[in-house]
Amino acid sequence: MSNFCGTYTVRTRKPHKCWGCGGVFPKGQDMLVATGMFEDQFFRSYYCPVCEKTLDAVLKEDCYAGEDGWGLGDLRYNYPILWGLFYEKSLLVVAS
Repeated sequence: MSNFCGTYTVRTRKPHKCWGCGGVFPKGQDMLVATGMFEDQFFRSYYCPVCEKTLDAVLKEDCYAGEDGWGLGDLRYNYPILWGLFYEKSLLVVAS
């Protein structure tokens, strides 16, 4: 369980891997950044807009989802239907 967590949105200055889907996004992409402490380790994770929307929807349905942490690609592979719906609505191309 996370001791604390904060989020903010940035326009990236270098390529980043999305923690939610594992895709690599070029510089200049708007991404959600989650920072905090989990199991006594500090973390910073970047999420693409598709994974940000998926994460919001998952947490609205189950506020305890992910309380044991999110692994790389968990949103894309554990919620494929929901992730796919948001992906189809976006104009992003996820580069794996």
